[in-house]
Amino acid sequence: MKKVRLLISLLLLAILTLGLSSCKFSLGSFEKIQYKDADKYTVGDGALEREASRIEIDWICGDIRIVRGEVSAITFSEQSAATLDEKHRLHYYLDGDTLRLKCAKSGTRALNFPLKTLTVTVPEGVELDIVEINSVSANIRVEEQKIDNLFVDTVSGNAEIGVSLAGTLDLKTVSGNTAIALDGTANKVELESVSGDLTLVGNAKNLFSESVSGTLALMLDGCPQNLECESVSGNIHLSLPEGSGFRLEYDTTSGDLECEFSTRKVGEEYIAGDGLASFEIETTSGDLKITARR
Repeated sequence: MKKVRLLISLLLLAILTLGLSSCKFSLGSFEKIQYKDADKYTVGDGALEREASRIEIDWICGDIRIVRGEVSAITFSEQSAATLDEKHRLHYYLDGDTLRLKCAKSGTRALNFPLKTLTVTVPEGVELDIVEINSVSANIRVEEQKIDNLFVDTVSGNAEIGVSLAGTLDLKTVSGNTAIALDGTANKVELESVSGDLTLVGNAKNLFSESVSGTLALMLDGCPQNLECESVSGNIHLSLPEGSGFRLEYDTTSGDLECEFSTRKVGEEYIAGDGLASFEIETTSGDLKITARR
């Protein structure tokens, strides 16, 4: 486990959190919302006239919703209690097969940005290759989507994610609670959380997580082939199907291990069943609880 890398990452995330608080980019050039190809973007709500396999969202202050609906094409709209001028309205660009959605015109100052809700509606039966969400002070809700690969990077906002996913889920969150429900088996799940609780329900072949100041709950439908978890100032609860086989290397500073599986200790490892799956878990000021779901 790379504790040094984790602590450095957490320091950077903490700095980022302070710099992005109150819907304000305050780190140098980030005082303004900037993105390339700004002249190619269209202002306002819309519906695609051709298919897109990727969606990229950059949003601050408000909410992001990706839902299923009875529509013939991907549609997107924003709602706000404020009266929006053109520079503060949604801007979009269909770049090849990628739909890019921005919260405002490039060059707009992020200070005192109005609260807005972005809703993206995906037709029934459509499966997206990649969805990327980058947000500050915005709650995220992804409902019943079929996505091969999902990447989420959020500061100061809660996230509820429900996806059928076969590829990769990569989520980084600072100051917010996250609930994830996976349908099917993801190939790889990577989770990083600072100051917030994180719950994952579902299944993944390879699962990696790092958390600080929050509870991590992994309620798994199957036993992953590889699992690595590192937690500082937070407990880990790992739930596995009864009869799962794994070998666990557990390292802790000020934490206890509680395991419902029958294990035997060989060297530094706890082995349950056939011991085929590889688990590495490290806690600092936090306990590890492993339960068997019957």
